[in-house]
Amino acid sequence: MNACSNAHFHQCFYCGCIATELDYAPPKKYAKEYQLSEDDGDFYAVPSCFECVTLLSGCQAAYVTLRRDKLKALLAKKYQQALHVYNVWQEDELALLDDNLAGSIAAGLKLGKESLERVDFIGFSYEVGGDVHHVLPAAKIQINIDQYTFSSTKAALEYANKTYRIPKATLIDLLEIYQDDYNQAIYRFGQMQLEKEHDKTLKKRCTEFAKLHKQNVKFVIRTVEHFLKEDEEMSIETALCKLQQRI
Repeated sequence: MNACSNAHFHQCFYCGCIATELDYAPPKKYAKEYQLSEDDGDFYAVPSCFECVTLLSGCQAAYVTLRRDKLKALLAKKYQQALHVYNVWQEDELALLDDNLAGSIAAGLKLGKESLERVDFIGFSYEVGGDVHHVLPAAKIQINIDQYTFSSTKAALEYANKTYRIPKATLIDLLEIYQDDYNQAIYRFGQMQLEKEHDKTLKKRCTEFAKLHKQNVKFVIRTVEHFLKEDEEMSIETALCKLQQRI
């Protein structure tokens, strides 16, 4: 493979770094098997960087684009922590941290940005044996929250954090559970906050009730929770009144 543009000479097709090696599609050790079985494959020598060649050492894919897509997943996994730092932190927040932590976060932001650029790199147009091949641009990311559309995870997390006061790390955990559905994740966070407030109010009122009526706090909480479970429409105050009638 030879890059069609001077701008891409000596550039890794997979991630955009400096190419110092060659990757093979299919890998050399599987080439004869593909030829004997008459399976399709590109049979290209691909300009690559050392890290991409290393990461793809166990990949058997015979097509350049499939190897590229596999590499994206491997890079994202390898630099998951740095990507997390890049998505969660903003540079203007570093001034609020002590020097050691600020230095660590700054390094994570830099590595995360570089990693994201490598993951997002789609390759370049190339020539093989006189035939020119064009690489189609990847579909742009579109994240819909409320009536807004965001083109990056970082921007979407920032909006949700400021609008709904959701810690970014918590939202990332929720997105993993709800398969990157931001609206569902935001709704669940709201439910969690209501549940937390309910538990706080329940503990406070049951403690006050127990002290006033000289009852064991754990007994009061357990009984009130039982009443609330029996009747989901019942309020904490109604449950306490019901308990008072029984003691």
